[in-house]
Amino acid sequence: MQQAPSIKIGWKVMLAMGIYLAALGLFLVAAPQVVFEEEFGAFTEKSWTDFISDNPESSQLFLMLTKFLGAHLLSIAALVIGITLVAYRKAEKWSWYTLLISGIIGWGGALTYHTIIGIPEALIGSLLVIIGTVLFVIAIALPAKAILSKQPVAAQPRTLERPSAQREQQWHESKSIWALIIIILGAVVFGIVQPFIWQWVHKETPPPGTVDLANLLTIILALVALAVTGFAILAYRVLRHRLGESIRKELDIESKIFLGRIQGGVAFEGWRTWLLSWRVNHLDHELLSYVISTQIRALDSIGQIDPERIAELPEDAKKSINQQKSNVAGYIVYNLRIHSDKVSPEERTRYLEIARKYGKEAYDEAGKFGNNYDWKANYGALLKFFGVNSDEKHRGEEIISEIEERHKAGEISEQEIKDYRTLFGTAEK
Repeated sequence: MQQAPSIKIGWKVMLAMGIYLAALGLFLVAAPQVVFEEEFGAFTEKSWTDFISDNPESSQLFLMLTKFLGAHLLSIAALVIGITLVAYRKAEKWSWYTLLISGIIGWGGALTYHTIIGIPEALIGSLLVIIGTVLFVIAIALPAKAILSKQPVAAQPRTLERPSAQREQQWHESKSIWALIIIILGAVVFGIVQPFIWQWVHKETPPPGTVDLANLLTIILALVALAVTGFAILAYRVLRHRLGESIRKELDIESKIFLGRIQGGVAFEGWRTWLLSWRVNHLDHELLSYVISTQIRALDSIGQIDPERIAELPEDAKKSINQQKSNVAGYIVYNLRIHSDKVSPEERTRYLEIARKYGKEAYDEAGKFGNNYDWKANYGALLKFFGVNSDEKHRGEEIISEIEERHKAGEISEQEIKDYRTLFGTAEK
């Protein structure tokens, strides 16, 4: 979905505010006396120079606290820039609330401080705070309506932009981010080497502020390098774990598919053997039970596969799975009818539960595969003999009548109707 112009402008202004905050922090670290001297005079109405001469140690403490404040501003600026690039430019609500609360506390506190001191008397510091506050207000207020009324990501309509246009937009955004990173790194490197440049150009010892700034930036860069190294190690471990889990999952799925194919092949061979003997001998209970249990194990293996993977299978594979389901239902019906005395009550209950589940699933899919009458016949026989109420038994009779009508219409062969009638219990003696 195309972003509102207010969001695009808002996150860029917020990014500018973060960079401004970083520059302000660097300024306080490099030249704390420029701001503090003015504020000291405005609040105490005394000369900073006189205070330094009378209290050299105390004045150094004040300057150290100002530098410490600059370092804090640098850390806050890093958070603001990070949140802006990761979430605020995507108009995520949590980032808006986070930046709103932190901005009110930060800039509100700074304005209160300069109001107490006196804005005209401490003009440099006051102007610096006012500029930052104006940037914050624009960045937080301009996109507020668009962000707070924004739908959740899952509910957004799909973009109508061409894939090439989307890739081009992503490329421009990533280019802007990398350009910003390069600029920041360039500024940091310059801050680190600027004492050497000063000494090389002016042939004298650089001012203490420049050395302090270089030391601070060196420490920050070292900490960032350590953080990046730690993050890289953590990311490597997470990716290795996820890759291992993905490989194990894929192997498990493939092994289950392979097992299903083996068991299905065994079941098919058993079914073919039983079919050849069925027309000669109707009393082979052991062979029929073997075929049923083998196909149930095959279907159980297939049932453990992710449904999304099943949906991606070719139509022939889906048809084969449904054929196995229908076969199980038909074999169980025949086994319970002919060999009811050889089946225990517990096994009968389990068999019927399985037959109802798989028979119904295959019957519901029959229309998708050329109105498969074999699947209908097996389910119709199941309902006729083992329906739990009169409605189900009546439905079974209707399905059987439909099979007979389709035979009369020439859609079912003589051999097929003969097998179906044996299943229905209507075969001629």
